[in-house]
Amino acid sequence: MATFGARRSGMIATIGAPDDASAVFHNPAGLADQPGIQLYFFLSPGIVDPRFRLQAHDPTLYPEINPKGCDQDNSCPWPIDDEGYYEETITADRSFGIQPFLAVTTDLGFISPAAKDVVVALAVFAPNAYAAYLPEDAPTAYHVIGGLFLVGTATLGVGYRPHPKIALGASISYNYMHISLSQKMSAVDALTPPGQSPTALASMAQGLVGDIRMDFSGVDHGVGWSAALLLNPEPWIGLGITYSGATHPRFRGDVSLYGTKEIAKDPDDFRSVVEGVGYKLPDELEIQMPIPHSLAFGLNLKLAWWIEVGFEGRFWFY
Repeated sequence: MATFGARRSGMIATIGAPDDASAVFHNPAGLADQPGIQLYFFLSPGIVDPRFRLQAHDPTLYPEINPKGCDQDNSCPWPIDDEGYYEETITADRSFGIQPFLAVTTDLGFISPAAKDVVVALAVFAPNAYAAYLPEDAPTAYHVIGGLFLVGTATLGVGYRPHPKIALGASISYNYMHISLSQKMSAVDALTPPGQSPTALASMAQGLVGDIRMDFSGVDHGVGWSAALLLNPEPWIGLGITYSGATHPRFRGDVSLYGTKEIAKDPDDFRSVVEGVGYKLPDELEIQMPIPHSLAFGLNLKLAWWIEVGFEGRFWFY
């Protein structure tokens, strides 16, 4: 869940008291209370610190993790404890996250005095920009080696207060979305039906090509929108509601597959080996990541000049 604006985010008041330019993202109805011209910049680093404690994989299906018989002389690269988990907690080699936000707002009074109560905003920001890369030889590599998720957004928002107690707002956004990931797959596991023992073909494939490495990078573009309401029954009470439309990203891109053994490290050579035994590898991959409609609501109470109380909630319509 992305959030922008240090002051109001820290006060849990981005929906119920959206009184800076980050309102274009959280509750565009709050733009109505920001006359004149404003330039707003916000930057927040993200802490991405994944840690994994995994239950040990079946050594017959994942033979590359620990050599056969290594437990006899305590030489296993990834020792297993008495509870059946790998002893070592696996952490990322490197990771990062960042949330930049830049917006400019202005009322439309320069067009006509009748339009001075209408405020528009243009913002560019990255609600999602984070990545993590884990050790390539760790058991987590069969889930993910590295991943990058990036969303760059340009948003146009408008706010209007037709009545002292009611403000309305809406926004429309263009989203550029990128995802890239890498992971390993065990050839034995890929060629063994669930619940069955590995076949001679599966074991031979593992010995020939090793594990299978997959690298994927895909992009998509899309449009998002929101409609918002801000109610102020009293000057010290703010009740905000923001409804955001659903998006259905489909990340399409080229996929590269190759083995970890020397004979199959070149993707073209690996493809030739696989097709030589009657299998066909995909050239492209599509990952779907549907994001449902959502409803955000917030209540802000200004009890005194030195204290405010805020509450916010969000509901996704999965």
